[in-house]
Amino acid sequence: MWTVAVAISAAGLTLVFLFHFQSRLEPAAMPTVTSERTMKELRTTIRGIEVRIVDLTSPDELARYEEFRTIHAQPRLYLAETLALLEDPFVSDLQKEIAGYAMQGLDDAGFLGLAWRLLELCRAGRISSDLFQTIVFAPDHWNDLWLRRGRDPAAVKYLQEVSHSQKVDADTRAYVAKHLLGG
Repeated sequence: MWTVAVAISAAGLTLVFLFHFQSRLEPAAMPTVTSERTMKELRTTIRGIEVRIVDLTSPDELARYEEFRTIHAQPRLYLAETLALLEDPFVSDLQKEIAGYAMQGLDDAGFLGLAWRLLELCRAGRISSDLFQTIVFAPDHWNDLWLRRGRDPAAVKYLQEVSHSQKVDADTRAYVAKHLLGG
């Protein structure tokens, strides 16, 4: 995916438009515009949750926080900002994990688009294989896409890519091949 940023400033307000050009492997469901203000709000919210939660021994604890529930209930509104956050090397893995769990509420097409982007980031070494696995293959009570739609051609194509990607850890590749692709 290629990204081009354009900033426009007027009357003390700066808007940053991110135009994403997608590779042929990615679904066309990704958002294309984000603003500096909403990006700052999302980062502040995620940092606030991080400070209070300390670690994610039990990701279900996230549901205790109203700010998290708000993002999780309407993740499409925060998807562009979440993608930018996930790509930022200065954001902690814990913040990225919190943002990733908030995106589990996406519709199937939106989540598959996010999953493709995360695979691309993992392959490029911009996120760890562990973070990739945590977000894309979250426990079923967070997102059951792979159980419900695991035989759909788009999901199968994605899972095959994951099972053959050397940047994804061996345990995750084996899990995908054995349990999700049935081979």
